[in-house]
Amino acid sequence: MSGEKVNREAMYRVLKSLWFTKEEVNFVALNDGTILVKFGNIEDRTRMLNLTPWLFDQSLFPLFPFVKGQEMDDYEFNIMPFWIRIYNIPFEQMDREVAIDVGKAIGEVVAIDCHDKNGRWTEYIRIRVKIDVLRPLRRVVHLVGSEGTETVCTIKYERLPAFCYICGLIGDTTQKCNRKEEHLETNNLNFQYGSWLRPQLGGPTQARCNRRNGIAILEKKINPREETNGNKEGM
Repeated sequence: MSGEKVNREAMYRVLKSLWFTKEEVNFVALNDGTILVKFGNIEDRTRMLNLTPWLFDQSLFPLFPFVKGQEMDDYEFNIMPFWIRIYNIPFEQMDREVAIDVGKAIGEVVAIDCHDKNGRWTEYIRIRVKIDVLRPLRRVVHLVGSEGTETVCTIKYERLPAFCYICGLIGDTTQKCNRKEEHLETNNLNFQYGSWLRPQLGGPTQARCNRRNGIAILEKKINPREETNGNKEGM
């Protein structure tokens, strides 16, 4: 998702190099600008969908399962799953119930990583949440304890694409933001958003984390059209 014109051939090459699929992947550009991705087998397709979001040149490449008979307008291309880290949660409150409650304040929780990089929850809780990328990024969540004490918990997004430090919208830029003039007129030199919304480099990669034990997938009703389709395509 980017307002700039994308070099599709370059994007195809980059994505193929990142995916390491067992069989060949083909890209078909449709008339409305949507790209149909044809995988060689179901295993490759499932793995790439599970590892979303994918980025090209710091922009989102939304990838969704193709559903036979579904109209293009019915796909929610603005809803994307991200692995999110929630920091500053009191240690005694680090449990599954709190992880789900905190995640619901951000979006739809689809998975919980039961351990951080040290083998247990200590520094942060890690959850996979579907968020609306057309809305400003959530920066914090407020957690209220049993005694009424409130904790401000910070959020960091793994694989976060380029976003605007003024409005917090993914795909927007600080240079072209509609609120730039308003921001300058108030002489406000402090941005509401920043690079601190990304985890520090050097931690475990998303692909490696997804292969570990400890990922709990929250059950969800399967779209029967997608389940019976059995195709190897995404879009």
